[in-house]
Amino acid sequence: MYQLLRSVLLVLLIAASVPRICSGDKMDDSNSGNLIVGGFVVSIDQVPYQAAILYNGKFSCGGSIIGPRWILTALHCIQTMEPSEYQIVVGTDDPENGTKLQVENMFAPPFLINGSVFDIALVMLRKRLEYNEKVQCLPLLKSIEEIAVGKPVVISGFGSTEEGGYETVLKAANVNILPLEECVKAYGLLIHEHMFCAGYREGQVDTCQGDSGGPLVLDSKLAGVIFYGEGCAREHYPGVYMSVPWFYDWIVNTVREAPSTEVVHLYRTLTFIKLTSFQNLLKKTFLGVVLAVISLPIGNFLKPDDNNTANMVVGGFQVGIETVPYQVAIFYAGELLCGGSIIGLHWVLTSYHCVSARIPSDYGIVVGVTNPEADGRRIQVEDFIFPAVTESDKTYDIALVKLNQSLVYSEAVQCIPLLSAHDAIGPGKPAYISGFGFTQDGGSETQLKIATIQVLPWQTCQEAYPTLMRKYLLCAGVTEGQVDACHGDSGGPLVVDGQLAGVVFFGKGCADPNHPGVYISVPWFYDWIVDAVRNQSNAENRELCTAAK
Repeated sequence: MYQLLRSVLLVLLIAASVPRICSGDKMDDSNSGNLIVGGFVVSIDQVPYQAAILYNGKFSCGGSIIGPRWILTALHCIQTMEPSEYQIVVGTDDPENGTKLQVENMFAPPFLINGSVFDIALVMLRKRLEYNEKVQCLPLLKSIEEIAVGKPVVISGFGSTEEGGYETVLKAANVNILPLEECVKAYGLLIHEHMFCAGYREGQVDTCQGDSGGPLVLDSKLAGVIFYGEGCAREHYPGVYMSVPWFYDWIVNTVREAPSTEVVHLYRTLTFIKLTSFQNLLKKTFLGVVLAVISLPIGNFLKPDDNNTANMVVGGFQVGIETVPYQVAIFYAGELLCGGSIIGLHWVLTSYHCVSARIPSDYGIVVGVTNPEADGRRIQVEDFIFPAVTESDKTYDIALVKLNQSLVYSEAVQCIPLLSAHDAIGPGKPAYISGFGFTQDGGSETQLKIATIQVLPWQTCQEAYPTLMRKYLLCAGVTEGQVDACHGDSGGPLVVDGQLAGVVFFGKGCADPNHPGVYISVPWFYDWIVDAVRNQSNAENRELCTAAK
């Protein structure tokens, strides 16, 4: 019995020492010199931590190996959050022809809070990786202070080599950390404390579209996750990265608290223990103790807030109203009809076609609830305001809904400020759509969902809808058609930089490839909205959202 207990303790010690996250000793020092590159093709043994993420078998994004079962990437790279739809490829220069590894689970922090984008995610593999020359983990950078202006860093990926181009070739380049002021100057309100910029002022080197989610390496540690850039290596528009040190505690906590079968299989390597005896021991008295001991954190890490669990994962997934507290549901004759956005204490912005009956008593507005059909009191409508039409445009599909009572702001009810600048909606900018509508053609599902898309060039709209496009419309989506607004989402918000940039107008079907969603441009109607509200006789009715409440 003593021998058996000693064996169990040995197993515990070995299990506790099994690294779930790269500790820093996995990187082969002999490879560090090879990481000095400058926009040239490299082989995987020079960046052995580089992973490729495939969506339904096709290359989609990059990622970084940070542990035997863990890949760190961007959340917008895995936005459906359905493990069966994604595969991971490591250890090869040619990801589309490499061995595809299955995904066990996915984790993400709350994604959109007060306009702040937490675009980072963990992918848990079904099986452990075997480290070798071409497959190695990359330790995480822990100190934010080390991401200092001017420091050289290395970026790598399989993505596009130029705007509009696509080439699945593994490349890497040297860039420098840039001052935060340059980020803010280039991207305005998009930039938050958990982001940083890197590149060259002249725009010679940068990450590009297909590199999303990939690594930015500083001093042989993972310092950033590729997030966003305006085009590819454009002058004055550096690449934007999620700061790994900023998310360090979340990453460590998530990995340590994730369910794992590694411990159960560990005993198979200990030949001096009878397998049957150890299995019986686990099944009887010691199973709970063994698992409890192994799950104890080695360091003192912050426990994630209960509200920050994986249930808050978004990107085409269900969320709570606290994630998008500006979202409203519009009912007509007792039935859920459309979405809308709270833009003031008495005001909701939506589509004209959602309220075209023009009889206020036929409509009700529900705010502050995740399921508007089951919960929530319906607020009565006092009036509608529509823009004046012209001969060429008989209908501008936008409308103001005036409520007959003032809203009370709370965690679940908040207004969203209006975007006023046209040039803030540039092609490639990340945007967020939400709504209670249909999730597929012909289907109905009253669940509040949110998804990540990108603003697309106006020409893309023109090609898809040649007779319908107008100067006050904009397009957003993904060209593969994976994500889009759908029928019941009409009138709902499109958010850019934490501000209301668009109103859901129309699209061909739901997420139809090459037919992106079309949105009414809020900046185009900004003056009309402001004037209409300020012309109200009652001062209380003249308040518009000027900042996140």
